[in-house]
Amino acid sequence: MNEPPRIAVLIPVHGALPCLEECLRSLTEVRDRTPYRLVLIDDGTPGGLGDLPARFPVDVLLTRPSQGGFTAAVNEGLSAVFPEHEACVLLNSDMQVRPGWLDALVARWRCESRVGLVGGMELDPDDPDRIVCGGSRPLFARGELTSLLRLDRTGSLRAGDLQTPEPLEWVSFGIALVARDAWEEVGELDPRFRNYFSDTDYGCRANLAGFAVWYEPASRVLHRRHQSTRLMEGPGLMRLQADRESYCRKWFPGGLPIGRDERRWAVRGMKSRRAWRPRLIPHLGRLTPLNGLVRPRLLADAAVRRDVETVLAADGRLDLGHDELEAYRRLYTRGLAFVDFLDVQPPAASSPPAFGLPVEVFAPHADDAALSVGGLLLARRQAGARTRVHVLFGRSRHSTGLLEGLDVAGASFVRAFEEAAWCARAGAAFSIEPLPDRLVRQPAAPIFLRGPEEVEEELVGPVVAAMESRLAGCGSELPLLLAPLAAGLMADHAVVARAVTVLLARGYPPDRVLVYDDLPYATQPRAVRSGLELYARQGLTLRPRPVDVTPWFDEKTELLGLYASQMDDSFLCAVEQAGQAPFSSQDTRGSRSERLWTVEAGHD
Repeated sequence: MNEPPRIAVLIPVHGALPCLEECLRSLTEVRDRTPYRLVLIDDGTPGGLGDLPARFPVDVLLTRPSQGGFTAAVNEGLSAVFPEHEACVLLNSDMQVRPGWLDALVARWRCESRVGLVGGMELDPDDPDRIVCGGSRPLFARGELTSLLRLDRTGSLRAGDLQTPEPLEWVSFGIALVARDAWEEVGELDPRFRNYFSDTDYGCRANLAGFAVWYEPASRVLHRRHQSTRLMEGPGLMRLQADRESYCRKWFPGGLPIGRDERRWAVRGMKSRRAWRPRLIPHLGRLTPLNGLVRPRLLADAAVRRDVETVLAADGRLDLGHDELEAYRRLYTRGLAFVDFLDVQPPAASSPPAFGLPVEVFAPHADDAALSVGGLLLARRQAGARTRVHVLFGRSRHSTGLLEGLDVAGASFVRAFEEAAWCARAGAAFSIEPLPDRLVRQPAAPIFLRGPEEVEEELVGPVVAAMESRLAGCGSELPLLLAPLAAGLMADHAVVARAVTVLLARGYPPDRVLVYDDLPYATQPRAVRSGLELYARQGLTLRPRPVDVTPWFDEKTELLGLYASQMDDSFLCAVEQAGQAPFSSQDTRGSRSERLWTVEAGHD
């Protein structure tokens, strides 16, 4: 009987099934000399993988009941593969292998003793000459953190770049051989990194344990990047930044002497109750859709302008084209752009509006008002103005992990306690409605809708009734109503936004309604546009109105620490980024704002 293969190939999967089919087809068509056992681990793909495992030579299919992220899936897969196999090759589901890919990894692994990890070369499927990852740079070098955009070494095959095998600090786990003896000695991937930087961390740990980490350029794959994690959509970039922050806290707990180049991304260690407070500084001001094209509009910084124009002139392939997301990706991968607000011409910052009116804030969840209009509410507290915060979806099981193991009642109690603590500090009264949020109503359903037509209309009535009941207790003077934009069409936010349009249709004055940006979702231009579309479908136009909250901004960020079960540093990142966005001129660079939207009936 033939000896079973000593090598396994493990592919973690979550959605992106067309990419997975391309990957499996390439494995079928490319037959290296090295025999292997093909293992898929499905990380909670909605609806499963269909007939793909049966149509291709998959030896083992492992399934996880719900999505736990890349790190958890890899840990479970490697635990199943070892100790039966001597090595396991991790392969992303959005890759297509090329001849010799596996033989080269195995040959490098066997070239000497105690080789723990071997990574390969990733090429752009749209331009196979372009190397998108040829090994990785250290996260910390020359006294500074390496930019997120520079961690992967890039180059060109025609130019002869990155053709030499070499030991590195770490290699990407998009394609990487993991030796069994390294796994047994180093241990599993650190679960505190959900999707990113677990490979960075593991490479450092392997090096410290005396295992070599190699880059092997003869092992090549085509990589259609970020198809499962959707890095360029929604809050993916914030999760990436949060995992980097976790890495820094683990490896540099005393803080880092980080360079402060105002024209690059920077992470600053600040002395506060949160040891790490990220600050992301956009390299490019924003992207402007204009006549079907995407045009860059630069910050009013001559040095930045020269930098960007130099790169654009040197890279003739950087054609922004007609597709906004693709143009944004190209700018992002070259370090020319980061997430920014929807392109609108912001008016000059103003004082907080309508101090004399009582304000009723209708927030879908605990923490929404603190994130999005915390500075404004703190300003109202200083002015002695009356504010009430109403949390509409008070039944929830969501948390960033600290409430793990609690049922809905237990998690909801903790969230209510945190909301009460924040409102007490902000000088606001509050109430909580017992409506169940999306994760209670439909635990397996996505929390983001694909379009305004997917709003759960059966929930709009109860939300309207709750809002009218609270407004009825305000007396004869109509209060100023604050409600969410529903950026990104987060399901619960979209229901509240739809309820606001119903109130307006029933005669509530538009000049007594202000819409606020839902953070962290509203840091994405596409997400903001989807919220504007929801209102536009009801015949309503929203106009931006940034409010200067500079005197209260630091207190706002500090008070966010009261939501210990809900927030991590990625939320602070979004708040800091949003606070800077409407101010781009030199004389307002130190200002911080919150963006509100006024409501007008009728379309432009």
